[in-house]
Amino acid sequence: MTRNSRLFLALLVAVPALSPLSIAGQQGGDGARNGALQVYLDCQTPTCFGNMTHFRTEITYVNWVRDLRDSDVHLIMTGQSTGSGAEVLLDFIGREELEGADDRLVFNYSNTDSQISRTEGITGVLAVGLARYAVMSGQAGPYHVGVGLHGEEELVPDLPPGLQGDVDDPWDYWVFSLGADVDYEDEDLQEERSASARFSANRTTELWKISFSGRGSVSLREGEYSSGTKYEDQREEGSADGRIFYSLAERWSIGMETGISTSTRNNQDLAGQVGGGLEYSFFPYRDWTRRRM
Repeated sequence: MTRNSRLFLALLVAVPALSPLSIAGQQGGDGARNGALQVYLDCQTPTCFGNMTHFRTEITYVNWVRDLRDSDVHLIMTGQSTGSGAEVLLDFIGREELEGADDRLVFNYSNTDSQISRTEGITGVLAVGLARYAVMSGQAGPYHVGVGLHGEEELVPDLPPGLQGDVDDPWDYWVFSLGADVDYEDEDLQEERSASARFSANRTTELWKISFSGRGSVSLREGEYSSGTKYEDQREEGSADGRIFYSLAERWSIGMETGISTSTRNNQDLAGQVGGGLEYSFFPYRDWTRRRM
């Protein structure tokens, strides 16, 4: 293993260890609201991947659980193309005392619709469907949903998005992403192998914005020139960065950023940087899941 390989591996191992994640906090727990509907969301479409935090933030009259066995309603969200847009299918499957009470709602959108209109539209349909089950389970209203109507300014508590209402989130509003790619190409005079990996961890509330990310790649190209001379080209690259900002007021925050990297292509064993910053948000931080600039 080369020196850069060791640095690259140490980089990917060390940076996640620096993030303040709690393994115990990632386990499922009891509902945050006694008697509230327990909902398990099974997301099978890219439409809802980026909106998980939005659903939990805006629909606060249910408990979002991480284990299907703890749920009263199993919600499966799928999607399919309609040519000029897409159709999102929301299948509600009752469990335990609600077993047999199944339902399906559909939300359609056009390719010309904005992302915010799609998100709010799905959230509204989702909230209507869950309200029916909340009534069936005997849960007392009212059922508030934080989706603005016709551009009106909604009235929400002056709390971080992750704390608006009693929301059950054992992950403490951390969102994780992992990915990897492997590629192999073989030609008469050239063979190429490459692999890459990436990760990210983010947590956003009105008070804190924390993000960590890392990526790395290794590639090996071996071949032979027409003259018969053999050659080999190996490249290793990796980087990781972190960003922590704390809100001083409704639109102001202060924080720091840091990053490290390594690259054989740039003849770089290890490089690092750190800096601070002052941020101003055009919209209040409590609206982060709906609009930002």
